Amino acid sequence: MVGHSGPYPVASAILRAHGLTAMVEAEGRGQAPAAIEQPLVTAGRWVRPGSIVIERTFAEALGVSAGDRVTLNGRPFRVTGIAVTAASPPYPNLCYGPGGDCVFDLPNFPLSSNDIGLAWVTEADARALASPSAPLSYFLNLRLGNPAGARTFASRFGAGPGPGPAAPTLIAWPDIAAADGLLVQDEQQVLSPGALLAVLLRWPVPPCWPGAGWPNVPGGSGCSRQSAARLG
Repeated sequence: MVGHSGPYPVASAILRAHGLTAMVEAEGRGQAPAAIEQPLVTAGRWVRPGSIVIERTFAEALGVSAGDRVTLNGRPFRVTGIAVTAASPPYPNLCYGPGGDCVFDLPNFPLSSNDIGLAWVTEADARALASPSAPLSYFLNLRLGNPAGARTFASRFGAGPGPGPAAPTLIAWPDIAAADGLLVQDEQQVLSPGALLAVLLRWPVPPCWPGAGWPNVPGGSGCSRQSAARLG
């Protein structure tokens, strides 16, 4: 592993725009660009307090553009930008497995997984959207020195056989690319995840991460199993 960005808080929210209702994973980001996996703004500008940047195909489905106003869980937000990312499949394939990274967790809401999209807000706004019934999840992006070994890394250190119940869900870039391919079939567009390995952390509190203490992962040390085991 040669680098990482995050972890980033992710809130489950209900987005309403132009009379339409959809579920959204609102990922909290800093206003400064990340060194690894910074979404590419294709219209408008990046997040500011009280603003939202919406994934491009999700925005197209909603008929939303930069400058519009939407609500998240009833709170008003201005759309400041439209963006694309290589770390998640585009709408409506966010929850498509095995490459999807759907962590939406809002109980008793009657929409299907095809209605879930991705957007970005500031970290403070993401935390403010969370509630006891819909706690935060966390995204972490890893860059590996050997991209060809991403699936092996995910199998060894991710949830399932291996390190045990404290393991996060790991999604390798070839699987993200496969989910991207569903959009290619319709629009002949493709994103290039490159060497990225997306990591979904479903802890209700900020977890440890590589280089700062992720147990059983090369480069991680000193993180208690108790904190890593707090899966949401």
